[in-house]
Amino acid sequence: MGKRIFAVFVVFCYCTRVFGAAQEGNSEESLQWVETYLNEINSYEADFIQTDSFGNRVTGHILIHRPGMLRMESDTHHITINGNKLTIYDLGLNEKTETTAHSIPLAFLLRRKIDIHKNCRVLSTRTGTDFVAIKLCGKNEDLSEAIMLVFSRKPFVLRKWIIFPDKNNDSLDSSIEVALFNWKLNGTEKVDALPK
Repeated sequence: MGKRIFAVFVVFCYCTRVFGAAQEGNSEESLQWVETYLNEINSYEADFIQTDSFGNRVTGHILIHRPGMLRMESDTHHITINGNKLTIYDLGLNEKTETTAHSIPLAFLLRRKIDIHKNCRVLSTRTGTDFVAIKLCGKNEDLSEAIMLVFSRKPFVLRKWIIFPDKNNDSLDSSIEVALFNWKLNGTEKVDALPK
């Protein structure tokens, strides 16, 4: 079960706490901003803090190189995606698990061309004065997980994602949040304070 939760985390994020003044809706303008931003990414690198619903924290580093490559490293796991192959190394158990990358919600970010409406089903869009958030799930009805991508507006950059094991439930009771900081986008570095 722990491997499954960590794999869901990969694809590899506090909704009511973050979105108190948010507007609900399926804003095409917000979706266009997100799609344009994602398609302009060649590489994205950041430190992360992963927090589960019990308050357990894991820190690490993520590197995305589009198309098709992802590497996440923490003290507990090393995760790689190369093309369609997802490999999870559990450092505590000294075990390696391999599966297809398309089985996790974040995999669509690694596509050569991201088309949100073609690649995903948009469950909700939330906007505020300083953020845009979209909740997505795969087109495949067999996949139960959803991911919410949260972007700051100025600068417009991916700041976190939240994995929901049940795409029909916005409860944070079993969600996993991944906050991103000290990010580099296409080689340009931006150092942020640690997220609170």
